Amino acid sequence: ICGLDVDKFDYFQRDRFFTGMGTGDLSINYIIKQSRVKVVDGMRQICFPEKCVRQILEIYRARFNLHHSVYQHRVVKSLELMLVDALLLANDHTPIKGCSTIASCIENMEAYAWLND
Repeated sequence: ICGLDVDKFDYFQRDRFFTGMGTGDLSINYIIKQSRVKVVDGMRQICFPEKCVRQILEIYRARFNLHHSVYQHRVVKSLELMLVDALLLANDHTPIKGCSTIASCIENMEAYAWLND
């Protein structure tokens, strides 16, 4: 499994743009057009031709740079921890129909659907 999917393509492009790390094309449309679903060892897999190696490596390079400079940045990690603390404090005090706590909403899909960012 290579870990490439359209969601990653989308947020890599968006995050690169909004962080100023690059607006250059990652050749995503080209890679998608070149991809094929093949049966390998009885399992369907998304495969790419060898001629896409440079473009795929560029996507992985963009991923590495985003993780190194943005996603794992100390300020981002600090904000994530503060958000966890806030959610833990709100857990018992935030009424959501059908749940006694925020955490218990994972057992009630209708209530869970109301949880969003």
